[in-house]
Formats: sequence, C-alpha cells, structure tokens
Amino acid sequence: LYFPYYRQDLINIYDISEEIMKTIDINKFNTTPIVSPVINFNANKLYVFNKKIKDYFVNLGFIETKTYNLTSESLLDKFNLYNIKTNIGILNPISNDRKYLRHNLVDQMINVLVYNMNHKQELENIFEVQKIQFDYKNANHIFNAILCSPIIKNIITKEQVNNNIYTAYNIFESLIKILNLSNIQICNTKLNSNEFESDSFEIKTNNKTIGFIGKINNKFLKKEYKITNNDLFIINLNLDELYLCIDKTINKIKPISEFNPIYKEITFENPNHLNINNILNKLYFDKNIESINLYDYYKNADKDSYTISIKIQSYEKTLDQDEISKLFNQCLSILEKEGLIVRK
Repeated sequence: LYFPYYRQDLINIYDISEEIMKTIDINKFNTTPIVSPVINFNANKLYVFNKKIKDYFVNLGFIETKTYNLTSESLLDKFNLYNIKTNIGILNPISNDRKYLRHNLVDQMINVLVYNMNHKQELENIFEVQKIQFDYKNANHIFNAILCSPIIKNIITKEQVNNNIYTAYNIFESLIKILNLSNIQICNTKLNSNEFESDSFEIKTNNKTIGFIGKINNKFLKKEYKITNNDLFIINLNLDELYLCIDKTINKIKPISEFNPIYKEITFENPNHLNINNILNKLYFDKNIESINLYDYYKNADKDSYTISIKIQSYEKTLDQDEISKLFNQCLSILEKEGLIVRK
C-alpha cells in the first residue's frame, strides 16, 4: 500500500481499517456473533457454582487455604477416599517428596493445622478446592473442609458448642438447600478404620459416590500428626459431580405464612444404633410439618442420645392446641414404633 505524503497520520492497519469504515459505512456490514474458543459458558457456570460453595463456607467462618499439588509416593494412599489407582508422577521432580500428583487434599491440609499449632496459632476451620487427577484423562474439582474449631461460639463470653459428626452433616444439608440440589443420598458408611472413626457418611447420587463426611481417628491423628487435643471432622465433595445434581426445574418461591410457626423439641435415645435419617424422614407425614433439625447429640458406649426440633407451620389457619398436640403425639408414636426410646 502507498499513502499520500500528506497522510502522515496513517501508521498501521488499524488506521487503514478506520478509513475504510468511513467510506463504506460500518452499518452496512452484517453482524455476526463473536466466536472464540476461549469462551466456555459451561465452565463459567461451574466456576459460579464453586464460588457459591466457597462463599457459603467463608460466611461460616472458614478460611480458604492452598497446599501443594505434589506429594511423595508413600503418601498417595493416605486418605485415598475415591480409591484412585493411577499414580501420575513428573520426570524431574525437585525432590521425591514432590514427585506425584496427590490423591487427596486432607493430608496436606492437616499439615497446615500442624504448622499453625507449632507456631502457637489458634486453629481455624479451613477449606480448599483443587483439581485431583483420577487418571490420565480425568480430573475433577475436589472440595475439602476441615472442622477443628467450634462453629457456634460467643467471642465475648467464650461460650461455645463443640463440633460433632452431625455438625458437619447439618452444614452439608444446608448447602443442599442453598444450591438447590436434588437426588442426593446421605448414607451411613465405614471409611478406613485406621484413619476415620466408625460414624461416617457417604454422599451418593444415582449409586455413584460424590463425597464423604467423617471424623478423623484421634489415635491416627496423635500417631501421624502429633495432634492430641482437637477433634477433626471433614466434608469432602466432588464438585464436578455435585454440579450435575442441580435441580434445573423452575423454582417456585414458597410464600411466607401469615401464621406463626410452632416449635417442638423431642429427645430420644437410639440404643440399637439405627439409621436416624430414614426414621426422621418418616416424620414428614403431614403438610404442616415443615422442617426437622438436629438440635443436640450425645454419644456413649451404650447408646446415642438426640434432641430434634420440629417446626410446625400452617399456611391456611392458626392451629389450635388440640391439632398441635395431635401432630406432636403422632411424631412420638412414629419414633417409638421405630425402636427409639423417647424421653417424656
């Protein structure tokens, strides 16, 4: 191209394009959508989903942490919750301690707590989201949270409610509602007995395991990490699989009732160690029973003791005392029929 000597302002291809647009009129060009391989709307949705989970745990007082993605061969099978068999290493590692892609987040997150303990820092609840390579082709975003400090505490009076396995359970159950997830089953299970206590939960969808809730064995903590005075509970989730459980049906906003709710508490013992989740689901026999929440839990060698809070909510009228008593007595009857001992 040759430019007139008096057009010293034409320096590059962008200046030429501007001159062409002035002559032809840009409005005469047909519009076409932007095509870019960089834009991946599904990936963006997964990012938003993961961020919602992070924000939920941050609001509960958890702190996000980042740990090494490489580990040693000897640590690959520790906390291998998803039973990953493929060991993927790098050719020129800086050391044998950083040679293989890890199979879990738990081990190095506990090391974060150990580091803080050794530096006389108060332990905080932490979480991490990181990709874990399941094999050479497939990698999933794995979320892991560790509860080591009471969720419910008063900073001024120093009063607090100690965590237990149902603290972690209720945290995940609330997350299900916030994310509008469906087709989620939470089942009692037994994880590696050396690493975890007997009371654990497996999270499934369509018979596929997508997460775990458990308490790390105190003897194992003392032996492997020298942690003696803290109970550690984990919530471990496969976020890529959990994302597929989003209920995509149109949400119907539940109206706010103009009538006051009634709360009733029931304390019962579980001497036969029955599956409490299945029993509590049977209490939703009436449309006025809106929610059932675990209020307190105590365990000893002989039996488990629970206190639940039942929310009775009518959207049609104010329930009288007889109607409330009838619902409450039916709940008591169901629990007793299932083999639980109700304290009256």
